[in-house]
Amino acid sequence: MFMEPLSYLSPLFVAYYTILLLSFLIGLSTAVSAKWLQWLVLAQLFAALTADGLGTYLQYWRHSNNNIWVANSYILIEFMLYIVAAGTICFNTINNTARLLTGILLLGYSGLWVASIRNNGFKIFANWAYIIGGIAISLYFAFILFRAFVRGELGKISRSVKLFSIATIIYYCSMIPYFGFLVYLNNKQRHISERLYSINDILNIIRYFIIGLSFLIYRNERPKVSMKPTDGK
Repeated sequence: MFMEPLSYLSPLFVAYYTILLLSFLIGLSTAVSAKWLQWLVLAQLFAALTADGLGTYLQYWRHSNNNIWVANSYILIEFMLYIVAAGTICFNTINNTARLLTGILLLGYSGLWVASIRNNGFKIFANWAYIIGGIAISLYFAFILFRAFVRGELGKISRSVKLFSIATIIYYCSMIPYFGFLVYLNNKQRHISERLYSINDILNIIRYFIIGLSFLIYRNERPKVSMKPTDGK
């Protein structure tokens, strides 16, 4: 996800967007046998490609700096997809709890996002909606892996799904402190914060590289593992 127009078309942004595109294409190559979880991840990758592509177009070809509405729209899509993806992974082992938790998170985050947009409008980035959403998603995925580990059920989750979960946890656990610090600097020392935008691209490169790798592993797992959406594999 982009955060600042100044980062568009920088070498790191180009590298990030290239890896994002490659990850999407690798995932698309599994579409014939893809299950519900893989389609959710593909939808998020497509949304990220579209959002950053549109942001670049608005910035460089339409010469518009008012593209924060694209980011605000995108974070709602990403968090909704990731909440459902987390719920999909654990539906089989904690069916009722997973449905309840997923439903609460979907409704809660939707309300938070709407309130943020209503208070600040589309042209101001929904900082708190992004931070709280990121914390919720990282905790949900961490809960899934930790519970499976404690109950000795980690082996029931395929390697590709574990890798995707780890990528999500690493990204948000790194992104949220960084983003909070960036918001603070924007209010206090904006000239310093502008030098740190490239960290966003670096975190995205790591994130989508791991996700692309998880799709490659999934492609090799297909003959061996049934990727049922009810067991998160």
